[in-house]
Amino acid sequence: MLSRKSKILYPFRVFTHLVRLPRYTELFEGRDQLHKRKITEIESNIDLIRQDIADIKANLYVIPNLDERIVNLQYRLDDLRQTYTSKHKNTDTHINNTVSDNHDFDHFYKLFEDEFRGSEEVIKERVSEHLVYFSSLPPKIKNLPIIDIGCGRGEFLSLMKEHKFKAIGVDMNKRMVDRANSLGFKAVESDALTYLKSQKTNSIVAITGFHIVEHIPFEPLMKVFEECYRTVIPGGFTLFETPNPQALTVGANTFYLDPSHQRPIPPPLLEFMLKSVGFKTSIITLHRVKPKIKHPDSNLVEIYEALYGPGDYAVIGRRT
Repeated sequence: MLSRKSKILYPFRVFTHLVRLPRYTELFEGRDQLHKRKITEIESNIDLIRQDIADIKANLYVIPNLDERIVNLQYRLDDLRQTYTSKHKNTDTHINNTVSDNHDFDHFYKLFEDEFRGSEEVIKERVSEHLVYFSSLPPKIKNLPIIDIGCGRGEFLSLMKEHKFKAIGVDMNKRMVDRANSLGFKAVESDALTYLKSQKTNSIVAITGFHIVEHIPFEPLMKVFEECYRTVIPGGFTLFETPNPQALTVGANTFYLDPSHQRPIPPPLLEFMLKSVGFKTSIITLHRVKPKIKHPDSNLVEIYEALYGPGDYAVIGRRT
């Protein structure tokens, strides 16, 4: 039985809730919209994975270790479902906790590149060595975008613009991105994995990374390569250039000059990493530390080559 006081106050409580009813409705509608957006996001990711599986089935004759790749894709699908069920927020905003991720050092790193990597003219001349691969792209896909991961000061973006290619730079360094945009190039402030995950399957003709893979630890780098394979259209390619540790003056000395470097990557390892996700690969040696020598003593020549051979190399991964 309600007390007399409760009976008197009851109509006022009902009236109060009626007044608040629009606010209650607004709150529930907001939660419903958030829920729908989350469902749409998960469904979109599931669709991308289904497309990956369809790509694999359509290319059975060129993809090694098919069973392992399908299992990996199933794990990714299960992870998405688990993430949605537990309502965990995606924390892949950055690749990893390294010096490269710390934006307190953005200005330092720009000054570092200006001091130690070489002038923009020298770097532009070096990356132009790869121009032949872009010029020989099939005409029907040549107009798709080229993504330059770790675009830095924009030397490669400048080269692509001169030759009428559609190139987009991606870099975590805000100062580098702002500078590239101010010069008339298109650049986005993001890490590679987050940016590539946002792109459609088979929507990119080429992905490049000049001296970037050595900044990324193994596990997240493999995830980047998996996204490269998904987003690059058949007929396109990836090209990653990095210091060559097989030249001892590089692998034991100059590589460690850059405080954001993780570890040297031997050419066979980088090639195998790209090959393992589906690319058809080849290695190119570049930029000798010192010119070759001729000498009757073959042992001396061998030691010289071990010290002063190609300072860089690149691995090209073709999407067939």
